[in-house]
Amino acid sequence: IDYAVNHPDYDADTTNWDFAVVTLKSNSRYEPVVLDFDTTDVGEGASAGENLIAMGWGTTESGGDPSSVLLEVTVPAVSTSDCQTNYGSDIVPESMLCAGEMGKDSCQGDSGGPLVRASDLRQVGVVSWGVGCASAGYPGVYSRVSATEAKKWLCTQGVTQACEQPAKLIGVSVLSVFSFDPNIGWSQVGDDVETRQVYDDYRGGVLSLSGDGKRLAVGVLKDDMSSKGHARVYEHSTNFGWKQLGFDVDGAWDPEATVSPVSLSRDGSRLAIVDSLPPTTSGVYAGIVRVFTFGLGGWSQVGPDVGALTHDVQIHSGASVSLSRNGSRLAISGPGKANVFELRTADHEHANITQIVDGETDDAAYRSTPTMSTRIVGGTEVNPHTYEWMVGFNGCGGSLVAPNKVLTAAHCMFTDNWATVAYVNWHNSSVYDPSITDVLEIDYAVNHPYYDADTTN
Repeated sequence: IDYAVNHPDYDADTTNWDFAVVTLKSNSRYEPVVLDFDTTDVGEGASAGENLIAMGWGTTESGGDPSSVLLEVTVPAVSTSDCQTNYGSDIVPESMLCAGEMGKDSCQGDSGGPLVRASDLRQVGVVSWGVGCASAGYPGVYSRVSATEAKKWLCTQGVTQACEQPAKLIGVSVLSVFSFDPNIGWSQVGDDVETRQVYDDYRGGVLSLSGDGKRLAVGVLKDDMSSKGHARVYEHSTNFGWKQLGFDVDGAWDPEATVSPVSLSRDGSRLAIVDSLPPTTSGVYAGIVRVFTFGLGGWSQVGPDVGALTHDVQIHSGASVSLSRNGSRLAISGPGKANVFELRTADHEHANITQIVDGETDDAAYRSTPTMSTRIVGGTEVNPHTYEWMVGFNGCGGSLVAPNKVLTAAHCMFTDNWATVAYVNWHNSSVYDPSITDVLEIDYAVNHPYYDADTTN
């Protein structure tokens, strides 16, 4: 670590603005977690009860011993009003959110670690404080990532995703891509995309942008108007504008000759195509989902088809699909349920696609499959290296939010035995494999001049 900075308004008495950014001497090889800045609703209204995931190497009970392996626990968001029932005015809605229930909570040693949405693994909070662990009426309290002042401050500390980013809008009828700048408004990115046979009646999932907005997948009809599902991917560059990336990508079929829903992974490396079918006379939906990756030979399929014959999963009419950030996980939604698959690959020709969430029987919350029943406080051991952006220090956790920036809690800066290195993509706290875990040296930590250790503000 090069240096660390606390949020300037951090108050140690109230634990308000309990944020710190640690700067590493070198970049991590891993992708940062995505911070969710649109979370003013977390713990409020319809979002109360939403499944969130906390993780860390903390104690498995209040005052107990820390865990040697990374643990996670799924906790429900708690409304501010309910949280204030016992905590009172100590809960500051602008900068704090609450999550947890009797028997499920983060605990000592988890401080600074991330709180993420179970549905998409975007980070909404930082483990901060609470009364005991998993006590009735006293949920865990987390620093709210979406707080306006937190977002502004994170931007000043080099966390670029906290800075105003160009938003993306797609005009489906003419297939144009627009970028938003708060100073000048909407402006078109490149010229119109010439897809020739683009479907001009919007249907969810027909278009998909990569996270940086430079790759665009489009569900289209084949030029000969045949019934096979079809997609094209375009890539944008400053010099050449929008150009097709490789050749057209074929799905399996679609006898109704409608456009197939598509999904690009956030990094743009993988593409999924849905070909849904109406039910057979026996009532079986025999649609298929295919996943592709782009390489020197163009687009090639990753693993087998996913469908009723290969995975005993029915792809319903109107199904949609979504790929994770790096395309290693695939979610397929149908009426009132979702199925999640993991792509385990040595190379794309020998990929294994394994179902990890069964929409018929499992909780629909999207989370990693536990391998052991070890408890955090009501939690389970994480599948090793599932969360590549998870960071461990001595006695605290954190999350990689930029190649050389770690978000953690300000109160972690005031331990007697502060860390000398940060471990990125770590699992077992007693050992590490340097081929998997980044071990990055710490230089020094700097507190914000307004920080008051006596008041925790």
